[in-house]
Amino acid sequence: MSRLTAYGGEAADLPPQLLQSFLDGVADGTGAVPIGTVYSFDQIVQAHGDMETSRASGKLVVLT
Repeated sequence: MSRLTAYGGEAADLPPQLLQSFLDGVADGTGAVPIGTVYSFDQIVQAHGDMETSRASGKLVVLT
């Protein structure tokens, strides 16, 4: 099993099968990106702090 949770490398470093599997799941509705926390725009400093200190899991969303 493979999980694409975060990626900081180059495109050539990502196995094509893993990326394609993720994209296929998104396309057919079975893939999901886990949303960790939703912040209001006035909480953007907190959101950035949570991201930098790894206090959040999943994707962080800031509503504008």
